[in-house]
Amino acid sequence: PVTVPAVLITFASVLGSWSLFGLSIVSSIFGMMLFYPTIYGAEKFHQILLMDLFGLLYVSFCMGIAGMGGHMPHGHGWAFFVISCSWIGDGGAYFIGSRYGKHKCFPQVSPGKSWEGIAAELVWTIVAALIVYGSVAAGAEFLNLAELYVWEVVVAGIIFAIAGITGDLCESLLKRVGDVKDSGNFFPGHGGILDRFDGFFFGMVALSCRHYMATL
Repeated sequence: PVTVPAVLITFASVLGSWSLFGLSIVSSIFGMMLFYPTIYGAEKFHQILLMDLFGLLYVSFCMGIAGMGGHMPHGHGWAFFVISCSWIGDGGAYFIGSRYGKHKCFPQVSPGKSWEGIAAELVWTIVAALIVYGSVAAGAEFLNLAELYVWEVVVAGIIFAIAGITGDLCESLLKRVGDVKDSGNFFPGHGGILDRFDGFFFGMVALSCRHYMATL
């Protein structure tokens, strides 16, 4: 049943309409709350509804926001900026955390997450943001980042690092609730495809919120 609202949210994001996107989310949640008791029974639907809502909002909502980001001015350049920060930050967190991580921060949710890895992700995400910003001077004007000051790029790196950490924890929680080790086998050894894109999804959410507020 969760497939129907997921498709609806994705379709709205492809069209690029914020009104339709918001309406699809509200109607999807309302529909699930209305029909799940009938489908799964009054005694069992609560847990299934919570799991499906969490998965729907985490995957479909964040993917939809990422799709909506493509409709922003120079949206594809911004998407490249976010995904570069996300992947380089994740790589730095994994490299440092797996070798030097001794102080666990959220063992109940993500046993491998350490404060050392979080610090590394923060540093490497900022470095990635500065590298992408520096590429503008080398001719990558399609990113449309030339109007940003260096301190704004650093702040963006910090925000994307926080978004990446939050996305990783949410994805780990989703796997714990579902009692699975990986979110899929598409990227063997990486925890699944969601592990590669959780930071990107949450980073695009932060970027879209900034863009939307700037248009008010």
